[in-house]
Amino acid sequence: MKKYFLLTVFFVLISILHLFAQSFEKGQLYVYVLNPTSIPTFVKDGEKIIVQCSNQELQSILSQYKVYSFEKAFPILEDFRQKEKYNLERVYLLKCDGDEIALSSQLNDNFTTHYDYTESVPHFELLATPNDYHLLDNTLGPNYALDIINAKDAWDISTGSSTTVVGIIDTGFEVDLPELMGKAFSVSNNTSTNKTHGTFVAGIVGANTNNGLGISSIGYECSILYTEKPLVS
Repeated sequence: MKKYFLLTVFFVLISILHLFAQSFEKGQLYVYVLNPTSIPTFVKDGEKIIVQCSNQELQSILSQYKVYSFEKAFPILEDFRQKEKYNLERVYLLKCDGDEIALSSQLNDNFTTHYDYTESVPHFELLATPNDYHLLDNTLGPNYALDIINAKDAWDISTGSSTTVVGIIDTGFEVDLPELMGKAFSVSNNTSTNKTHGTFVAGIVGANTNNGLGISSIGYECSILYTEKPLVS
């Protein structure tokens, strides 16, 4: 029961995105596959891509709309336990060179025993990109870790809050640096002369961001609780 509820929520969210998203990806559809034999394969013949499918009528439609790719939309689910997938492993991303809206209508109206439903794919644009992101090096720079964790996607949802306090225990902190000015919730001790590592960690966590200086931090609206712990050799 839970998996069907979550699957319903998924498609409701997709439908809401249809109502409010400003645009959709051209030539792309989300397809919920009921019958695995309806998953097409592709053969390249020179410059031409030939669609192959067990159902000839379906193959004809996919060929008509120049479908050239049909891959799992969420391949990361392969690493999940079955009970945690909630049937989302059946959602595929279809790509075509034809009219995806007309194709979606065809599939939804005539091939319901093959595909449960198809949806247009919303086009998303990242909104939160601080002016100090990769400021020191546009190619890699000190923010490479933020690229790895897709921080810009997360910033569209939240950049943290001053009421969220992150505690850091390290060898010392340069709390008066411009990048850390005003970030302290509290400071304990901080008498060490070895403040390099602690300052670096604090900057990653909550450096002032979008200020045209230094680096961006992951939770730049958060406050920091500094606690010095001397390095033990």
